[in-house]
Amino acid sequence: MKKVSIIGAGNVGATAAMNIARMNLASTLVLLDIKDGVAEGKAMDISQCARSLKFNTKVFGVTNDYTATADSDVIVITSGVPRKPGMTREDLVGINSSIMTNVVTECNKYSPNAIYVVVSNPMDTMSYMVYKILKKLGRTDADKKVFGMGGMLDSSRFAYFIQTSLRKHDIDANIDDIDAWVIGGHGDSTMIPLIDFAKYKGKDVVSLLTPDEAAEVVSNTMKGGATLTGLLGTSAWEAPGACIAYTVGAITTGEQKVMPCSVYFKEIDCYIGMLAVIGSNGVENIFVPVDKDVLDKFQASITAVKHVNEALPEI
Repeated sequence: MKKVSIIGAGNVGATAAMNIARMNLASTLVLLDIKDGVAEGKAMDISQCARSLKFNTKVFGVTNDYTATADSDVIVITSGVPRKPGMTREDLVGINSSIMTNVVTECNKYSPNAIYVVVSNPMDTMSYMVYKILKKLGRTDADKKVFGMGGMLDSSRFAYFIQTSLRKHDIDANIDDIDAWVIGGHGDSTMIPLIDFAKYKGKDVVSLLTPDEAAEVVSNTMKGGATLTGLLGTSAWEAPGACIAYTVGAITTGEQKVMPCSVYFKEIDCYIGMLAVIGSNGVENIFVPVDKDVLDKFQASITAVKHVNEALPEI
């Protein structure tokens, strides 16, 4: 089994840790946070679930001690300032980029071969930041070992809104029967829910919904994060934590899973959401969209993400 370290023991990081532990996706799991006692307390709380939930993962919490993360196979970065009501992901660039620099520099000292799963927002830009830092530190494989977890979350929300709409037509849809993906940037205006390619039991979802309902599904998906932020007063954590665990599992179990992730697109020197094969080696393959209508939206999304990237400091 593998060792996983999660940097940031807030709501998202701790929920991800709980899911990884209960799913037995790692033999050792380290939670690290800068606040005294927070990671230690959450690790202890998670560990005390082991008897009831029957898992064997060893969970440890540390305060700003990166030596504890040594020899990690996977490093999940959730640290950073969370999005607050009225705040866009782009507003977070200045604050979170400095956090990324410290986190990645420290992690690389002790785990020079780790795969990085970036969750911190703005996720595409922070993934690019992590990639650039590792390249500067000498990682020649950074493009395969760094990717962002955002598309999986957006796709989970997309499937939820499709399921909700289908139920209005008395179709009691099982979520496992819905194939629906979101590519493009992980932002309210940059994501691309692929409604025309969404399927329910092999049938086109658009054939089961009215045009207005299909449009509403897309709209609800694109503002899904902002809706939850408005309701909760902070970013969501249950679905992000579940999606992180699913993504980590593709690496630690060696299962090659196709999922939407923010990956490095060499031709444009940018991280952007695309369907990719994730496995024990990190990003093992990517699928570039070819549909003309999708490509037009994809190019617009790339332009928007690259605009945000311009706010990054020099590395």
